[in-house]
Amino acid sequence: MLENNIDIYLITYNRAKALEKTFEKLLSVDSPIKNFEIKILDNASTDETEEFCHSLTQKHSNIIYHRNRINIGISGNIIKAMESASKKWLWILCDDDAYDWGNWGEIAQALKTGDFDIVHTISSEIQTYPYLINAESFLPCPIYNTRHITSQTMQNAYSISYTLLPHHAIGCKVINEKGKIFVPQKSTVIEGRSDKYNFIRTPKRELFHRIANYQILAGYIAAYQLIDDEDIRRECTNTLCIGSDYKDSMMWFLDDNDGYINNIIDILVSSDSVQKESFFAALKERPVGKYFAFHTFIEEVYPLHETTPLCTITRLINHYLTAQNPIILWGGGKFCRDLLTYTHLRDCNILFIADNNNNLRGSFLCGFFIDSPTKIATADDYQEAEIIITTPLYKNEIAMQIKSMGLMNKVVSLSPEKN
Repeated sequence: MLENNIDIYLITYNRAKALEKTFEKLLSVDSPIKNFEIKILDNASTDETEEFCHSLTQKHSNIIYHRNRINIGISGNIIKAMESASKKWLWILCDDDAYDWGNWGEIAQALKTGDFDIVHTISSEIQTYPYLINAESFLPCPIYNTRHITSQTMQNAYSISYTLLPHHAIGCKVINEKGKIFVPQKSTVIEGRSDKYNFIRTPKRELFHRIANYQILAGYIAAYQLIDDEDIRRECTNTLCIGSDYKDSMMWFLDDNDGYINNIIDILVSSDSVQKESFFAALKERPVGKYFAFHTFIEEVYPLHETTPLCTITRLINHYLTAQNPIILWGGGKFCRDLLTYTHLRDCNILFIADNNNNLRGSFLCGFFIDSPTKIATADDYQEAEIIITTPLYKNEIAMQIKSMGLMNKVVSLSPEKN
């Protein structure tokens, strides 16, 4: 019987209401798996998940509830299911999906024959490896043959856990072995979209920066490096966003990534020359300020043409570095932080950082004190210092404010954007 050959794990965290709706489908009268053993892996939820799951186990003896002592992250929960699987098949469910059980028959038949390495629960018009592994990113699309969960697979899963796609260690192994993947004509699983792309639900300040700055397309590309065949790997990176070409995918990536360098490096080191060209073409259409840190990094490796906005900024900073004249930075946001982190601006003679944001005043940014702009008028040293505007967004407003304050300081903008 199929129920004796399949491990079903449902991973969940803080989605009690969605979980209730999911189990309504899993345990409905027409559900072919309503009597199968389903193991819930609760990632230490803080909402009503535990109470709901206990009520389930009291009513249904086939539901087993396990609550992690601490939140081990989404990858940790997926890996836990992979490690725990002992039957022929492993199906990892999520807590916010729906099911159309009328289409289960062909999936059950594929599982019973045992001829496949992966059985999909979602249909796909294109059934090449790049499209199929892209679909497998979404759990619970794949049902895995557990013979592929080996020591090597588990080590690979841990190594790519920061991509939040540790299960791709199985899919990549199947591709490397030219395995067989079953794709149904109609979908049984209907993807939940109420919380799509909200992968990180722990306060980001507490997490390793690779996870805190997770971006799904960079995660795809990093995980695909487990694929041995270079041509298939290239095709996979060309189908990041189904229905979009590589440049369009990169446009979305750049809009979503918030300038984080490591994700960009993951993409560039995994791209061929044509893909790199598409990436930089997309980058040129995005504001320099958002990706200032990356532009600075690239300039150190490949010097930019001297007429670019970044080179103008570099020349100004080098001037202040050499002269060591006192300067006041105005604007303590992300762009200022990037300037202080990735350039020699931090080595200039900075008196303090001025900012209109009351929440920033009294704190430090990269070791420099943030204070009110009104402080500039309180001492001769401040009135003689040059004011360097370090925010691209409000440079015109700040210039008007400086004029309205009656300040006679020389004002220079380090904004990388064109006026």
